[in-house]
Amino acid sequence: MTRTAFLLLFIVGISSCKKYFDPKYTYTQPVLDFKASGNTIEADSAMAFIDSLRLDTTKVFTYFTNIRSFKASETLINIRIQGKSIGNYDIGNYTSLSFRKPEDGRSYSAQSGKIVINEWNKTTKKISGNFYATVADSTGSAIQIESGRFNAVQY
Repeated sequence: MTRTAFLLLFIVGISSCKKYFDPKYTYTQPVLDFKASGNTIEADSAMAFIDSLRLDTTKVFTYFTNIRSFKASETLINIRIQGKSIGNYDIGNYTSLSFRKPEDGRSYSAQSGKIVINEWNKTTKKISGNFYATVADSTGSAIQIESGRFNAVQY
């Protein structure tokens, strides 16, 4: 009796999850999203590229990874980290984050925060990670950016 009830409950549970197993009900995460002042903001698209600062033609000084996201064809978030690998990057001298508020177009620069690269797939050339920061505009008005994440951004 107990096995039959458990089996019936299991079958009902699995059948109610059909949309998670059916490929026509695919779930995709936004390419980049975060919370600013309590509002969730999603980017329409994002891209990444790697550049370097060279001392001369034979020696590379350092690498920078840039991740830029867009909303309505305008830059929303621009992330720049000094490095090209998985790791934690504190916002500071060469690691930065800038934000353009979509509602009014005001620009903000990060005062503090962290960017974490948790996936760097060299085969598919995609980067994933998360971030948070305190950003301020030219007048000193500050905003908290929380729960930021970027998913499989192509470089």
